[in-house]
Amino acid sequence: MRRWRRLTCALSMLVASQVILSSPRAARADEGAALESLELAWDAPTSCPSREALLEQLSRALGDSRAAVKVHARGRVRRDPSGSFVLSLGIRSGNLDSKRTVKDPSCEVVTAAAVVMVALAIDPAMALRSEPLAPSGEEASEPPDDAPSQPTRTPTPTMPSPGAPPATPGPPRAEVRRPRPTERQSFMLGVGIGPTIELATFGRPTTGALAGIYVSFRDKLRLDVGVIASTPVQMTIEERPAYGIRVSSAGAVARGCFLPISLGVMQVGPCAGLDFTTARASGFGTAERRSDEARWFAVGAGLLGRERLSPSIHFVESVYGTLPLEAPQYGLQIGDVAYRVHSVSLGVRVTLAIEVTIF
Repeated sequence: MRRWRRLTCALSMLVASQVILSSPRAARADEGAALESLELAWDAPTSCPSREALLEQLSRALGDSRAAVKVHARGRVRRDPSGSFVLSLGIRSGNLDSKRTVKDPSCEVVTAAAVVMVALAIDPAMALRSEPLAPSGEEASEPPDDAPSQPTRTPTPTMPSPGAPPATPGPPRAEVRRPRPTERQSFMLGVGIGPTIELATFGRPTTGALAGIYVSFRDKLRLDVGVIASTPVQMTIEERPAYGIRVSSAGAVARGCFLPISLGVMQVGPCAGLDFTTARASGFGTAERRSDEARWFAVGAGLLGRERLSPSIHFVESVYGTLPLEAPQYGLQIGDVAYRVHSVSLGVRVTLAIEVTIF
């Protein structure tokens, strides 16, 4: 509200200069002449200046000015929940209507604003008769003593164009600062870990775990590299259930994914890659236990979904099919008879993981 206080101070000094320079007889002769064309309705709390005080200030400010048309003004002052005074002022000058709202902790300030707006509606040219004035001593003393001095800006009077509505100051506007949108990083690096379920690779479901790192480009293209280990699985000979083999496996996976589909916080897309697996098998049920190892590569393809839980944490689900390039077979020899236990073929891997972005 500093603009209103400065404008009110300037108007008060103008009134004082007119009263000093004018003789008391001339002041009494012109008193009330400017208010002949004004109809004022004023409703304010008892702690605020009354209607008579408002008319007295207008009479001193306008002097012998007279409006060319009838001016109707209706002002109402109320207190809001914060304790500030809110002025609602409607002015009709001829066929032109205007409404203004002013808010300030001081009722004298909003009343002074009403005086200025009504005076300008009666005589818009009165602003040209005032010299630019500095704020009062009370206004200038508001900053603390140790604050650096700053140049004071004073309002510049303007003459409204003919036929335009009376120039009335509007309420001050607070500058709204909008946060800048964060730029999406081109590259992101993160780590992930989670459980896996292998279906059909070893003839029955096998649980395990997968851990790795990923590199993402603009949240669309990504490359995953990780290691995987499965819990041991036991397979028996159908004809002789007491005999069989126990297989444990581990390996490495590498895949690339493209996630073009966005469903809210979820991204979905296809993946393709290459797996390397090493498995160790041990026989049981026979007097002589033997073990052997097998290694193979497998190509894979599937779907990956990535759900954003926070800016740096994601939940990842994937369904991935694998096809061995060279399928190993597991067997067991009992006496002179060799039994085939299992042949690795098409497998399906389901993975659930939590990923954390490092940078």
